[in-house]
Amino acid sequence: MPSPTEPAPTEPAPDDRGYTLLELLVVVVILGLALTLAANAAPWRRIGQGPATAAATLAGALRTARAVAIATGRPATFAIEPADGRWVGPIASGRLPRGLAIAFHGPVARGWGRIVFSPDGSATGGQVLLARGAARALVAVDWLTGRISTDVPAR
Repeated sequence: MPSPTEPAPTEPAPDDRGYTLLELLVVVVILGLALTLAANAAPWRRIGQGPATAAATLAGALRTARAVAIATGRPATFAIEPADGRWVGPIASGRLPRGLAIAFHGPVARGWGRIVFSPDGSATGGQVLLARGAARALVAVDWLTGRISTDVPAR
């Protein structure tokens, strides 16, 4: 029992207690979804998706295919369809940005350029040339070593 000089403890009113964890999580999820949708629809998202960016994407996919071949001890194939810009690797697949001119130099089967990596790291070899306007980029795979290189000339 409080003394007459001490104020009695007061229970906070229901409106003064703040938000529950569940309410905060719901707000965070809704904000995350809204930001994801806005980012994917924004026109600035396409900035930087020229030949240099596409070359970096392809080089990464090719390096992954080579690593899979070495790690599993089995051949791994990377394929690209220049007419449509689609590519398929042993782990991931994707599509290059529209508007890129794509040329593949190497083994082709049914319209798909193929680079096969052997378990020793070597490859069938090939090159992918990407262009948009004056911008160019080249991704090359050395047949003997399987080394993947990119060349993006300065403009």
